[in-house]
Amino acid sequence: MIKITLPDGAVREYEAGVSAMDVAKSISEGLARKVLAAKVNGTVWDASRPITSDAGLQLLTWNDVDGKTTFWHSSAHLLAEALEFYYPGVKFGYGPPGEKGFYYDVDLGGQTLGEDDLAKLEKKMVELAKNNSIFERKDIAKADAIKYFTEKGNDVWILTRNPKRKNEVYWDALTLDTWGSFLENADVLINLTGKSVDCRYNEENKAEILKSRTESTRVLQKVMESLKNPPKIWLNSSSATIYIHAENLLMDEETGIIGDDFSMNICKNWEKVFFKKLLAKTRKVALRTAIVLGNGGGAFPKLKVITKLGLGGKQGNGNQKMSWIHEEDFCRAIDFIIEKQNIEGIINICSPNPVQNKDFMAILRKTLKIPFGIPSPAFLLEIAAIFIKTETELLLKSRNVYPKRLIENGFLFNFSTVNEAFNSLIDLSKTSFIAK
Repeated sequence: MIKITLPDGAVREYEAGVSAMDVAKSISEGLARKVLAAKVNGTVWDASRPITSDAGLQLLTWNDVDGKTTFWHSSAHLLAEALEFYYPGVKFGYGPPGEKGFYYDVDLGGQTLGEDDLAKLEKKMVELAKNNSIFERKDIAKADAIKYFTEKGNDVWILTRNPKRKNEVYWDALTLDTWGSFLENADVLINLTGKSVDCRYNEENKAEILKSRTESTRVLQKVMESLKNPPKIWLNSSSATIYIHAENLLMDEETGIIGDDFSMNICKNWEKVFFKKLLAKTRKVALRTAIVLGNGGGAFPKLKVITKLGLGGKQGNGNQKMSWIHEEDFCRAIDFIIEKQNIEGIINICSPNPVQNKDFMAILRKTLKIPFGIPSPAFLLEIAAIFIKTETELLLKSRNVYPKRLIENGFLFNFSTVNEAFNSLIDLSKTSFIAK
């Protein structure tokens, strides 16, 4: 159980993983209907985001400035959808919420808007809102990578569906648009686009997982071919899951065995599209990346939570290998590849020391000072995966990957063992034994 402290000082206990909306509903359904977002320990959160530890909670409604801002932010998304409906090919610029509402800078290709057009757009926005579209506020780990490269003196521009900052440019990852001009005279292109694989592999999700990767790569290829001065290197994301389940055989770039299932075929198709056409002025590098360990997102924060709850035992039989890389080494490896002009083609992005799942979890428990961890048999994981809408492959597949090309080219890891990575990522002064 966790303790939620409300603004009036009242303390309520809930199961870990409760959301602000769940708290609101436990108080009254009327309040829940008014909630637009929440502040958790002073930071604005999406109302559906799970709260996993003791926290101060403020429920935000229209009467709060941050509540209005959240509402206007979502309204801006509806305006964008309405504009795209009536004006296909509309080009979006900056579109933030402000103190008194929201706006979007748009290019309608010479068309102008009158009062009747605005009324039409407003009507469409109401129609879209009734479709119960979901807008979620998320903190994502890309901020760490942006900070890393910005602090090295680089200008970093982000292509995104939801531009909010001055260095963010709208793109839909499908169609040619003015975003392509930002690649002219750029030095580096890094493409990490793709729907998360943390979902159930039904037909709809499988199609979107593939499309989001291959179509974004195709449209980038078209733009790159049109540029006079394209980026000198294009790094395109791939995945270490392209290799077969292997508990004993190390998978490097030369001898690794590529198999035939949904996940491996996604990676194969992705890389096939990427390498289909070479570019005379641009090096291409596919990043077969393992699990990136960091506190800003991904798997590691979730693993810490379940371990602190006493559930950090082995998953399945625990013999499956876990390939991983510390977030700092991930950024350093990208930087290294950019600087090493002889590197192109396939490259594994992982530490040189994959570990068995049972050892990974044991070291994590020891670092967190948690004396025990209840194991999760494969059959229980299969059942749990249905309820949390994910796939057990993410935990049970053995990824035994080795960064041969990085090492051969002289890359030195700051965190080559999970012990070093955990000690870096976990504040040891805040860990403690569970006492009963």
